[in-house]
Amino acid sequence: MSIEDNFFKKYKVIKEKLAPYGFIKEIDKYKFSKKFMENKFEAVIYIDSNNKISGKVIDLEFNEEYSSFRIKDVEGEFVTLVKTEYMEILQNIADNCMEKQCFIFPQSNIICKYIKDEYGIDPEFMWNTNPRYGVFKNDNNKWFGIIMNIEKNKIIPNCNNDEIEVLDLKLDDEVEQYLKIKGFYPAYHMNKKSWISIILDGSVSTETIEKLVKISYNNLNDIIEKNIMNKKYYKEVFEYLTKIPKGKVVTYKQIAEYLGNEKLARLVGNILHKNPDGDKYPCFKVVNSQGKLTDAFAFNGKDEQKRRLEDDGVKVVDYKVDLNTYQWKLH
Repeated sequence: MSIEDNFFKKYKVIKEKLAPYGFIKEIDKYKFSKKFMENKFEAVIYIDSNNKISGKVIDLEFNEEYSSFRIKDVEGEFVTLVKTEYMEILQNIADNCMEKQCFIFPQSNIICKYIKDEYGIDPEFMWNTNPRYGVFKNDNNKWFGIIMNIEKNKIIPNCNNDEIEVLDLKLDDEVEQYLKIKGFYPAYHMNKKSWISIILDGSVSTETIEKLVKISYNNLNDIIEKNIMNKKYYKEVFEYLTKIPKGKVVTYKQIAEYLGNEKLARLVGNILHKNPDGDKYPCFKVVNSQGKLTDAFAFNGKDEQKRRLEDDGVKVVDYKVDLNTYQWKLH
C-alpha cells in the first residue's frame, strides 16, 4: 500500500474544494503541485475520477522522481526530513479538501451515520493496538456493534489477506439462521453463539444491515425496555407534550434532556408509541434530531404525522421539518 493510500484511508474527497485550494482540472484527474525543502523538491498530487489519490516527489536538481523516503528500510536524517515535509503537504490537503471519516470503506461509514442518526451514538475507538476498531454502545454502556478492520482470510478461510472491514452484531437466537445466508459469517473476535460478522463491502444490503443493527441494539437494551412503563418518565413525557405550542415541534433528544438524560431518546420514542390519546397528547409534534418524521409514528405512519403537523401550521418538506423555524424549547 502506498503512502498516499494509507494516509487518505479515512478521508473523503470534497471535489468542490479542490480548485479553490489550487488543484488544476485535467482530462480525467485533478493535479496539485507544491515546492518544498527550500524549493529543492516538488510534491505532485493526483486525484483521479474515482477519487484515487496518488503522488510523487520530484528532485528538482536532477529533474527525476525521489523515492528513497518510500523504501521501508532506508533511514537517515535527510530522508526523514523529506518524508516529514511531504506528509505535512498531504495533511494540509486533507484538512482543506477532504472530510475525515470514522472508517475506511463506504458502507462502514454509511452504517456509522445510520447509527448516529438513529440513536445519537458515535463509535468509541478504545485500543491503541487496534486504533480502527470502533465500538458502539447502547444506553446501558453495553456493546451492540463493533466495526473492525481485519485481513479477509481471518473470516473466510483460504482467502486472500486483503484488508476488509466487518461489522459484528449481537443476534442471539437468530445467529444460526443468518449463517445460512450468503454474506454472513461466524463472529470474529466475539462470542460465536450470540454474535455474527458481516463484511461491509456491499455484499449484504445496507437496508438489511440497518434492520439487524436495530435487533442488536434492542437485544442489549433490556433494562430500558423494562423501564418503559416507569410511571415517572411516562407521566413527564406526556405532560411535556401538552406544553408544546401550536405550530411548534420538539425532538426525542430534547424530551430526553428534559427527563435528565439525553440517552433516553429511545425510551421517549417507545413511550410515545404507547400514546393512549393522540388528541390529548400530541406526539405528532415530535421529530428526530434532523427534523425528520418517523415511519413508526403511532397513528398510521409518517403520512398521518405529516397531515397533523400541516394542520397545526407546521410546513413539512420531503417529510422533514425545518427546526430553525419550528423547534420549540421549554425555558
